[in-house]
Amino acid sequence: MGSSVDELVIKIRNSEVRGSTNIAVLVAEALVRDAEEYIENKDMNGDLKLSAQNWGTQLIRSRPSQITLRNSIKNVLAGVEKIHDNNDLKVFEVLKSNGEAFVEQAKSASEKISVLGGNIIRDGDVILTNSHSALTREIFNMAANQMEKDIEVYVAETRPRYQGMKMVKELVDLGIKTTLVIDAAIRHLMPEIDMVIMGADTVGSDDSVISKIGASQIALVAHESRVPFYVAAPTFKFSEDTLSGVMISIEEGKKSEIIKDTVLDGMEENEFFRIRNPSFDATRADHITGIITELYIMSPHSIGEYLARKSGVIN
Repeated sequence: MGSSVDELVIKIRNSEVRGSTNIAVLVAEALVRDAEEYIENKDMNGDLKLSAQNWGTQLIRSRPSQITLRNSIKNVLAGVEKIHDNNDLKVFEVLKSNGEAFVEQAKSASEKISVLGGNIIRDGDVILTNSHSALTREIFNMAANQMEKDIEVYVAETRPRYQGMKMVKELVDLGIKTTLVIDAAIRHLMPEIDMVIMGADTVGSDDSVISKIGASQIALVAHESRVPFYVAAPTFKFSEDTLSGVMISIEEGKKSEIIKDTVLDGMEENEFFRIRNPSFDATRADHITGIITELYIMSPHSIGEYLARKSGVIN
């Protein structure tokens, strides 16, 4: 593989880089850097197209279930397969143009989503979120520091890896009033919440949203309490694969994450003991008020039609 792709694959597998949008951007940048390295260091022998496709395959294997990673690769390699004359320079030009366009799209989407999300937050609102999401962080930053709204954010700790604590630290550093709550306290505290805003890993054509584990329970409690529940997700997190019936797989984390530093530490291999550690869950459409995209705030029930039109299945 290329050196940049090699390094990124290791980091993704070891969870040294996080955040689906961040990973998607890093993937696009790594593909372009390795294509540049190929052009600079090798004779033009017509191998760049095959090399780039192999790099993409290896990146997908590093995190098979992450649709943003797949979509990033799909965007960068778009049109490469149609180049039949093994013209390395032509392949490089397509890769570079596609990669730069995708990175710009991702950055622009984040900016537009932060404004749309900031607009639906009212002065004085208390908003609940879970896990760590750069996108939701920027929504809260926009509302509090750009739009000058007085808000408070409740953040669920998000066991077992406590990504919510990272979110708390970043929000406090931005000067936003933030309250850390344990995951089990959500139902008890929901009467104090005006709105829920979550990030997402994947949005499927069946209108369900795959988010960090615990999101679906929060959505259920919010629905029960008639609290609006929004998901922030750029359209490159939408999965066209689900149109053909492909199910979105749910990754399981390491067993040790659950029991580390507890009385059960070291018992992973005990034959009488099991650990389940799903990393994500699916939130059903009828528990979601809207999906904040870079285009507009979509109804979750419209995602299937949006994907079908985008892919050309229907006109």
